[in-house]
Amino acid sequence: MVTKKEALAVMARGHKDICTLVDKLSPSAATKRATIGGGQWSAKDLLGHLTSWEEHALAALEAWKAGDVAPIDAALKSKRGVDQMNSKTFTSKAAMTWTDIRDQYDDVHA
Repeated sequence: MVTKKEALAVMARGHKDICTLVDKLSPSAATKRATIGGGQWSAKDLLGHLTSWEEHALAALEAWKAGDVAPIDAALKSKRGVDQMNSKTFTSKAAMTWTDIRDQYDDVHA
């Protein structure tokens, strides 16, 4: 079983590694479509996606701490629910600038 300290260390290391990679990108490179894994996403889209999942994790921790069901729990019960959540996040973050997405990634992680 992973301890809280170990889990936090993994998250911190992952965040640092991703920042090291994305900080090498210019804003135009970061927002260029179809540059991630042969799909349609940009690095900005991926960073927005990662940020949203950290937001879901934080909301889940708060809900569970209060003895409630986490908002993400229902979506995780069906693949379609997760796809819908990802699509909604993609749409909601699409208008954000690279700088805003990058700042939000750090803020949510902190």
